[in-house]
Amino acid sequence: MQEPPHPPMPRLARGRHKTAGHEACVMELVSFLNEEEWSDHPRCVQPVLAAAARAVNDRVSDEGRQRLVDLAPRLAGTAEADWLVGARLVVLCTDAALNEPPVPTGRPAPGSTEAHGTRPLRSMPHEVWQELTAARRTARYLLARQSAVERARCPWRVRATIWLLDRAGLLKRVYPFDAALQVAFAIAQIGSVPEGEAEAEAELLGLLEACADACVAACR
Repeated sequence: MQEPPHPPMPRLARGRHKTAGHEACVMELVSFLNEEEWSDHPRCVQPVLAAAARAVNDRVSDEGRQRLVDLAPRLAGTAEADWLVGARLVVLCTDAALNEPPVPTGRPAPGSTEAHGTRPLRSMPHEVWQELTAARRTARYLLARQSAVERARCPWRVRATIWLLDRAGLLKRVYPFDAALQVAFAIAQIGSVPEGEAEAEAELLGLLEACADACVAACR
């Protein structure tokens, strides 16, 4: 008996697609390749990495998006990574966002050098800068809670909340949801330049590769 033909490989496109077809975002492509139920939240991908992948998918050009096809197999199999890898991805993404547009508009942060990177300066709303730096401080604290330096950088209210969640056994369940939102927000700042700008696109694609590498390393 002749085997049924394999469905054609979908082409990567922006956005979510409710049903399998000719187009898919990179996460839907991963679910397709791994024979999971069609979804942009495949079970085989670490949730924070999946959020980063969806954000990058929607902020690069059609040509750049096709480069994600080769990356898709590396995204699969990362679901077993330790929950703290989410904090590592937050640091990677917020570092990238703050280095891209490092000077906030509005009130400056007295004595702060966190937002100064190596790229040409570009303004950003002070509220955005605050959110990015707060997410980065929390992630760094989670990764190095024994460090006096990181304790000093992290506001006591955040430390107290983390302590309470940890005592209740909820930290490992709650933080990944926040981290997923934070990486998507950070990537949106990098992707806010006019679409097609080669430097920003290369930044986004390289950042997603770095996030994938961090998750793969955490699974070893």
